[in-house]
Amino acid sequence: MPRYFFHVISGDLRQPDNEGKELPGDQSAFDYAVTGLQELLATPFGKQIKASAYSVEVTTEHGRVLFMVPMN
Repeated sequence: MPRYFFHVISGDLRQPDNEGKELPGDQSAFDYAVTGLQELLATPFGKQIKASAYSVEVTTEHGRVLFMVPMN
């Protein structure tokens, strides 16, 4: 099963995901990113941040960027 990495991006700042997550495919990686963002935005911290300033970059285990998921 492929491993995907979910890096948090805000402007020039990048918080890398060094562990990643094994998922069955690209659609599962997209769904995982969206669900994670929705869960974060529902927390007290998530309600305080400017969501439009953040996104999640999803990459393969080889570093190829698959897509960006905006937090808003």
